Amino acid sequence: MQEFKPNYRPFGSEEDDVMDSGSEQTDGPFDHERFETLTVLAHVAGQVMDRYAIKGFEGFTKRQADWACNLQSFFNLSNPFETLVLLLFTFRFSQNERSDIEMGNAKPIDRSHPLSQALMAWVWLDPSSETSRGDRFYPWEYGEERTSRMVAIASGLLPEPIEATSPSDTPRSPPRTQ
Repeated sequence: MQEFKPNYRPFGSEEDDVMDSGSEQTDGPFDHERFETLTVLAHVAGQVMDRYAIKGFEGFTKRQADWACNLQSFFNLSNPFETLVLLLFTFRFSQNERSDIEMGNAKPIDRSHPLSQALMAWVWLDPSSETSRGDRFYPWEYGEERTSRMVAIASGLLPEPIEATSPSDTPRSPPRTQ
């Protein structure tokens, strides 16, 4: 008897397939810039995954690769921290786009979106923002260690820590009795 294996794949799951950056080239001329961008980012992503002992990172999906190449001109790939920030923006923009598509929102990310504002602040190195400091997404303010952890979380392979208690949840000390 043959085992039952469902053929169901969630919406968008084919986008989770990791692509081979060397074989994804079209019939046109070889895109050296795209290949360089994805190679450098894959190297940095590998370093981040090793740092947090994360297994399972096999490469980028097509959506992630497209975002990386679209955003690359705003970053200096020879600077390790800028490459780390590009990797973070790549994961965040691709997740946002995928989420929008799955929710039925076909509109592109506009300039008022916090992620777009953060990218513009990066480009202009202008940390002023209309949002409060707590709501900003400016990875360059966090330093390499925290930005690296943000990349690991944004990859989807390292779960985000859950706050078990908040200051309002802390138990009060019992009233003193004599």
